[in-house]
Amino acid sequence: MDPTTGASAPTKGVLALTLLAMLAALLLRFLRVDHDPREPPLVPTKIPLFGHVIGLYKYGKQYYQKMEDEYGYDIYTLALPGLKQYVITSPALSAAVSRQSKIISFRPFIINFVRKLMLFDDASHAINEKNLFDEDGQGIISASHDVFYNNLPTGPVLEEISQVLLDDAAAVYNKLSTKDDEINTGLIDFCKNVIGYPTMNAFWGPENIMAKDPTLLSAFWDMDTGQIQLGIGILPSLTARKAHLGRARLHAAMTEYYESGAWLRASTLIRQRAQTHFDHGYTKRMFARSDTGLLVGALPNSTFTTFWLIAHLLADRALLAAVRAELTESGTVTRNEDDDGKVVVVIDVPRLRTRCPLFASAFRETLRLGMPTSSVRTVREDVTLAGRYFLRKGSLVLIDAGVMHTKPAIWGDDAAEFNPRRFVDSPAGEFGGVQSGRKVHPGAFRAFGGGEVFCPGRNLALIEVVGTVTPLVCGWDLVGDELKVPPPLDDVMPVGVWKPREDVAVRLKRREGWEGVRWEYKV
Repeated sequence: MDPTTGASAPTKGVLALTLLAMLAALLLRFLRVDHDPREPPLVPTKIPLFGHVIGLYKYGKQYYQKMEDEYGYDIYTLALPGLKQYVITSPALSAAVSRQSKIISFRPFIINFVRKLMLFDDASHAINEKNLFDEDGQGIISASHDVFYNNLPTGPVLEEISQVLLDDAAAVYNKLSTKDDEINTGLIDFCKNVIGYPTMNAFWGPENIMAKDPTLLSAFWDMDTGQIQLGIGILPSLTARKAHLGRARLHAAMTEYYESGAWLRASTLIRQRAQTHFDHGYTKRMFARSDTGLLVGALPNSTFTTFWLIAHLLADRALLAAVRAELTESGTVTRNEDDDGKVVVVIDVPRLRTRCPLFASAFRETLRLGMPTSSVRTVREDVTLAGRYFLRKGSLVLIDAGVMHTKPAIWGDDAAEFNPRRFVDSPAGEFGGVQSGRKVHPGAFRAFGGGEVFCPGRNLALIEVVGTVTPLVCGWDLVGDELKVPPPLDDVMPVGVWKPREDVAVRLKRREGWEGVRWEYKV
């Protein structure tokens, strides 16, 4: 029965107004942001709760730069539906986060993101959650962390992977040396091939999935374009169909790879990582999905760092000449003759790492401008950061490398410019412009992350990228007009190194005196 039956019109009006007032109060309560004055400053938005979401969707990574340009905060709060996000653009505060890695942690965020990204079943997710912080013995996250950090920074496993990878890169260049005088190619495709297939062989061995089916490299790049949508996991078959289908192909191929036993002929790193997961209860089918995720760490950043480094070198003839001179004068690149009288060019990788400061600096500068990715962490309990900022339990912390890498206050008035000599005298970098020579905060360079998630593959990245670029630098010249470095595709939310807004078509011819040489690497 309608409780208002028989009520007078004024009474009904009062009831309606009361109901509207209650609904309005509930709506205001829902939209109101509960902000403690001790928290980082709250950035306002015209559309409550959803304004920043709309901005991030519309502008992608540019949105954080817009916040920087308008407010210039070292740390600030974005109120998003259901949570708060604290954005950090200060090296000192990012270092403070690293000192509280158990409370402000990457681990809860990543295990939930990859659960949807790689479609882990409940049993595998439970393994990931168990002893997440080694509460009752070492969990799989720490165990996998140890596999990487015990093997990749230095030592025989790094040398093993580097030798196989660079030998395959040499094979690519040696094939080019026997063909026409000119290379005509899009630079993106060239980098995808010269990095992709050698990396797969170096990590996963001669029976890797892309050796069996080379079209899976394209499937990987299809998956890569939709990583964010796959990680969110809302109808990916509709919102990111190519990525969804690419992931399915990779999962199927990786599953066959592990179930057939081909992984037993992979690199030491892959074999140790696989066995560690099996020891913790992973099935081969689920670990195949984990290794599909490892492709995300192995391929895109190296591929596009190679792209940007080549583009910067070819666009600056003076820099190219200086790098060539450094390579030869340091004894890194030497020419010999084999028994048949053919010229063999040997690239000494230890010298490449230690005696080519300009080349290494150009590599780091490429990463400074090319790596905008934010490090995301979960606040596990209420905490005060750096003795000043109150962070609420359940919020996210985002350390914004993109903004930090281009802040004039951190890098000098040439912060937005490519300065290949910025890191020659200091691995942390130096100010350019009118403050040239002033040292940069050691925590400002975030290309390899920091704290607990400091990239274990940073030395491999230098060897892979700079080593792969060296034959091109020494053996070929650009034909035609001066190359222009394209702008980055910066209105999306990147997962790693920027992708270019457009490809670069290049014509390269062999340098005089470098025709038909054979390339070799000494690791």
